[in-house]
Amino acid sequence: MDIRTFWVKYQQLLTGLIYVLGPLLCIVYVNDSLFFLLPLAFGIFLIIRFFRGGPLSTAFCYAKSGNIDAAKRILSTFDPSRLSDQKRPYFYFAQAMVDEGLNRSTAAVENFKHALYEGLLHQDDQAYAHLQLAKFYHLHGNETDSLDHLRLANRAVDAAVIKAQISEFEESLTMLKSEPKRTFLFSE
Repeated sequence: MDIRTFWVKYQQLLTGLIYVLGPLLCIVYVNDSLFFLLPLAFGIFLIIRFFRGGPLSTAFCYAKSGNIDAAKRILSTFDPSRLSDQKRPYFYFAQAMVDEGLNRSTAAVENFKHALYEGLLHQDDQAYAHLQLAKFYHLHGNETDSLDHLRLANRAVDAAVIKAQISEFEESLTMLKSEPKRTFLFSE
């Protein structure tokens, strides 16, 4: 298990504990007064909010951890037009990761573009999307767009994992530029 998967599972566990135990602890401390209704209402609000976005968060975590089938099954239940403005980019981001896992690169590129256009909030996710777009454009010979997305990924990056991937891709680009072009006598 890598550090990202561990961190996602840790956040899920901590969030669940806060949503469930927080209101209960507030009720225990103020059990003899009428003010226990306020923490109870707040707890119910948090639980409803968690379950409203829970499946999308779960699909996103599955997509990040590589469980493509489970993420695809959960994402198929969503209509992106009905999601909030904060959740819609992550639907497209998770869908792009699923498409990437299923080797559908053109669909993945379109979904990464949608996610960036809709406004991914976290810099790591923006950097990952720009890095994947840079790799796609490089594979298809579009060096200017590849370098543009690589610059945007460098600007958005905050995590060491993404930085390592970006520097590895930059090294492969510089190695390709330094190699002399070979000409072949016979074409295949």
